[in-house]
Amino acid sequence: MNLTCDVESGKPPALMEWKNRNVVVATGGPASLIYTFIPNVTNHLQSLMCIAFNNVTRITLTKRVTLHLYFEPTVKIIPSGHIHIIENEALLLDCNYTSNDNWNTSVIWKYTTDGHITYTANKKLKLDNIKRNDAGHYTCFVSNSAGEAEDSVIVNVLYPPRTPANIKAFTQSDIILVKWTADYDIGLQKTIFVEYRKHYESRWNQVSAVNRSTVIINGLDPGTIYLLRLYSTTAGGESNKTDEIIVKTGSRRLCPQYSR
Repeated sequence: MNLTCDVESGKPPALMEWKNRNVVVATGGPASLIYTFIPNVTNHLQSLMCIAFNNVTRITLTKRVTLHLYFEPTVKIIPSGHIHIIENEALLLDCNYTSNDNWNTSVIWKYTTDGHITYTANKKLKLDNIKRNDAGHYTCFVSNSAGEAEDSVIVNVLYPPRTPANIKAFTQSDIILVKWTADYDIGLQKTIFVEYRKHYESRWNQVSAVNRSTVIINGLDPGTIYLLRLYSTTAGGESNKTDEIIVKTGSRRLCPQYSR
């Protein structure tokens, strides 16, 4: 930055100086004096003074200038990082920024929904009833006359898993081996719960398997009819339960019994 001070010099020619906080930072003259420096945050709102004088008339002329510096903005999205949200909940993101150039500051959100890039000019971004196809990167851009800044977060929309399918049950006298097909492509830990009870009882017992597709139920009574049903859970919720499956423990030979 150059600060130039001009004066109509007399006789003898004037001496000139620039002062910052009463410290002489440049001297020269007689008609003009340039003070060159690189401004930083400490110079904001500082008052500098140009002084012109000669040693004969002892007349001193002064002129002050106040520096108002514009800085590049800073920006931080709140909440930050990786955001996990349940499908159909409301997503609220705040583009928290600093800028001392309010007249020339703009805020733009960029994100993708339904495969289309969307731009929104608001400090806060709210999506009611967020859907799984709203997942992805959300970026806030802030700009002013001095520059621009941006921040991004990744939104992961969690949703309930599908109900276990293709269920098969194999029995022996005191065990039931249960197999199923599950969708493990959702990227979340998935727990399968197998509930079972004797056909004449009302209370359900339960065993579980994490990220597996088989489970063994032990300690059953031989020659007894059991009812089975399955469901799965993730951080995104719980699936529907399957229809009840009827199996009967019996011989030692392992025989398959299929869901209806």
